[in-house]
Amino acid sequence: TKNYMLYESTLKKNKWSKPKKLKIKGISSYRKDGSPLVNAGWLYRAPGISGFFNPTLANGGERIYFTSDFPIGEGGKDIWYINKEGKQWSSPENLGEFVNTKGREDYAFVSGDSLLYFASDNGFENMNLYVSKKENGEWTEAVLLDSVYNSSSANDYNLIGNEKGLFFISNRLADEKDNIFRPSQLLVEV
Repeated sequence: TKNYMLYESTLKKNKWSKPKKLKIKGISSYRKDGSPLVNAGWLYRAPGISGFFNPTLANGGERIYFTSDFPIGEGGKDIWYINKEGKQWSSPENLGEFVNTKGREDYAFVSGDSLLYFASDNGFENMNLYVSKKENGEWTEAVLLDSVYNSSSANDYNLIGNEKGLFFISNRLADEKDNIFRPSQLLVEV
């Protein structure tokens, strides 16, 4: 199994720098056997555990949300985050049970550092779009978005956008292929 990591590259004078692997606390430390565990703030990973998927920047580039199936999470794949700490990044933190379920969560997108949109199968067959609001530094219980964003028998996921519009992917059409949709309404508040 491959271990997917996060890299960064800087654009200077219309040219991208060579990608550099992010220094994330505890991620480069390994135990030879056993599963990951948190010990004194460090996450020790056993080789072969999947890494970082579908990352998104937030908090002015000082936080990265991503999906991982670290065994110490809430369920299948969970949404995690890391914070910039000088020249390195913090140990991964799980968003907790108000966002992550025993099922699969993925495709986090943060608006204004206060609304978290993501997809979840919530332990069922299809992915649906949810939103959680940050209050007093904590994410509230996720709310299912309305039928503009979710269909009853299809996968709806990967919502992204800005103040001008939203886009998401769904296989809700009869051809059952993934298509990009742009609903007429803007960001949804909770």
